[in-house]
Amino acid sequence: MSSVITKVLGDLRRRRLQAAVIAFVIFLASGTTTLGLTLLQTSSDPWERAFEAQRGAHLSVLLDRHKVDAEQLAGTPGLIGASQAGGPWPWVETNYELGTHMAIGGGSFKFPLVTVGRESPQADVEVLRLVAGRWVQGPGEIVITRSFANFNHVRLGDRMRSLGTLDREALVVVGEASDVDEADSESGTQFAWVTKSQLPLLAPDWGYKMVYRFSHAPSEPELRDKLARLQAALPAGAVQASLNYLLLQKVFNGTNQLALTFFLAFGIFALLACAATVGNLVIGIVIANYREIGIMKAVGFTPLQVVGTLVVQMQLPTLAGCLFGIPAGVALSVPLVDRETASLALPPEPPFAPVMALATLLAVMAVVLLAVVLPGLRAGRLSAAGAISMATAPSGGRRSSLGSLVRRLPLPRPLALGAGDALARPLRAGLTALAVLVGVATLVFATGLPASARNLVDVALAHRSTDVILYRASTYPDHKVMATLAAQPETALVVGLAGGQVTVTGVADPITVNAYRGDSARLGIPVIRGRWFSGRGEVVATRSALEDTHLKVGDFFQGLISGRPVQLQVVGEVFNANNVAALLKPTALGREMEMDLSTLAEAVPEAQPSYYFVTIKPGSDAGAYIRRVQATEPDFLDASANRDQTISTMSFLNSVMLVLAAVLALIAAAGVFNTLLLNTRERVRDTAVLKALGMTPAQVLAMVAAGAVVLGVAGGLLGIPAGVGVHRAMMQGFANLLGSDMPESVFRVFSASGLFLLALAGVGVALVGSLLPARWAAQTRVAEVLHSE
Repeated sequence: MSSVITKVLGDLRRRRLQAAVIAFVIFLASGTTTLGLTLLQTSSDPWERAFEAQRGAHLSVLLDRHKVDAEQLAGTPGLIGASQAGGPWPWVETNYELGTHMAIGGGSFKFPLVTVGRESPQADVEVLRLVAGRWVQGPGEIVITRSFANFNHVRLGDRMRSLGTLDREALVVVGEASDVDEADSESGTQFAWVTKSQLPLLAPDWGYKMVYRFSHAPSEPELRDKLARLQAALPAGAVQASLNYLLLQKVFNGTNQLALTFFLAFGIFALLACAATVGNLVIGIVIANYREIGIMKAVGFTPLQVVGTLVVQMQLPTLAGCLFGIPAGVALSVPLVDRETASLALPPEPPFAPVMALATLLAVMAVVLLAVVLPGLRAGRLSAAGAISMATAPSGGRRSSLGSLVRRLPLPRPLALGAGDALARPLRAGLTALAVLVGVATLVFATGLPASARNLVDVALAHRSTDVILYRASTYPDHKVMATLAAQPETALVVGLAGGQVTVTGVADPITVNAYRGDSARLGIPVIRGRWFSGRGEVVATRSALEDTHLKVGDFFQGLISGRPVQLQVVGEVFNANNVAALLKPTALGREMEMDLSTLAEAVPEAQPSYYFVTIKPGSDAGAYIRRVQATEPDFLDASANRDQTISTMSFLNSVMLVLAAVLALIAAAGVFNTLLLNTRERVRDTAVLKALGMTPAQVLAMVAAGAVVLGVAGGLLGIPAGVGVHRAMMQGFANLLGSDMPESVFRVFSASGLFLLALAGVGVALVGSLLPARWAAQTRVAEVLHSE
């Protein structure tokens, strides 16, 4: 055993540069893998901890007080088998105006909140945790969530005005709470709390909220069955909206799940690139050291000891790389984990998971072991005489046909020689091209993701072709809004949007309805199949809604809207394009139907738009238009330009993706460096002869660079389709998460010129890896090399 250790230490001293390359590659790969595995360990933990600590509701229901009273609701827990319940609490959906300097157009900053009347944060179900200030004690006070306060820069003591009535009730922010039963403030409906006596003053049309908790965590079918029983026991239309904990968990963990998918994919790519680099290096060591292997066998080394020396040579740099890479991966996971815990106001916890760190170490070492053992067995099986005879045979006797073909191309001689040498050993060239392929594919994916995200935001806003978005508080009448818009000479098109819900037989959860007034086809909402609706009774729906209702394009069905039956026909499938609807009702992710307002008015005659998408005439000043409209009613109207919008989570992921792409590009460059270093060392005698015959150092540099270009071109050409395929697969997975098919514009984000540049990036990565080997070959001293022969 001591002889093996002595041999290993001696080889590491002689191959310090190669050991450093392996340690660097392992550092990058282990960090990326640790990042993905740490997120896998912690992806749902923050929400689950908060849910249990706050005794979160498995089922939350918003009800119409005109159709059900508090006494009826008090008996509902027994109807659906709930072990505990909270409520009935009064609730109202209204808009608030913040009395600070944040202004949009001519008025103050406005935002919608679902406000609940509660005398205490404590309850049997849905305990609220105060994280700042105190609970409301009387009229004129309000508590908001920490997530909402941070996102909208609201502080304790700020004054808010409720726009649910003409009285514009003033409320002071006295506290911030953590509520597990809500989405992130950037992407979902937010709750606020006032006293029960205060709530009816905020808006005339208020209802009840009930929350239920069961003795065990129910599944999705069980929740639907319980909600169906509740709806059957109450008057038709009494249930206005429902929300279950599984949906909340899915929404809350959506960012981490998306990031987790990406990071695990990057980790797998990195390990593949590492395996190619390590295997390549071991093959080179075996080929270059036949004589040394023969002497080892002659002095008594067993086949196992020969393989063992190679394994330990690679595992020691691997351990060194993991020693620094694993902590780096944990450190990179901290921002993602902290984003989740901060929105729930949970104390930050170190994301270090010993099990995942150990799993990373074992995974990386196993990959390296396989990469070493497979080519190492060749060395172990050699006899002493066979190995020595192979070492003394003329080098380069076995030329690949592909390499010979490349050498005969009509290129300058240095370039032809370098290109041929890159392919002289097909296995080595293939492994190096694989590393470049992974790097290029990652670059393709990482550059395509931001473009897809931008297109996704464009179509999700459902008003790409509009210039102004106008919100109307329910207190302000629709006819005054239309009169104001008609009085503006620049107005070219107005499309109104109203919200509602439809219940379909056999589906417990109501489906969100977006009802349009005007030429809604001009909004540009993507139709995946069929066509856009053209009149009363026709609807289009998302894939998720169609799957849940077991409907398809062309089907007729009867829906219940506010308890009234309405005959409907599905005429098309659309992308879940209107995220504004998320502000109207807290509903299931992706389950939406779009229809004309006349269809909704069959059941709800008083339905009127709350949002107006306005297109102005070309050449008009949108800013001046907004100021004039806003000035007609600064409080109850909120006009803003259709400006670019970004999702901070997606922007954060884009940044991380580019960093990881750079990591894999470095791994690819290290693989090329390793290959060309082996090539130049194997052909040092040939290089010396060429220099003796008149080849200049510049021509030697060009010769080595030509080999890098060949490897870069091969990896780049194969990496482009691989990257496009990975991008499409990932975006399709995201579409499945949303429950809606995506338009082709989200997938078609690559141009021919862009892909060509990314392929050139593969060549650039290969050239970077060739710099040091080329410089070493160019500086080769002819006399010293030939004298050693």
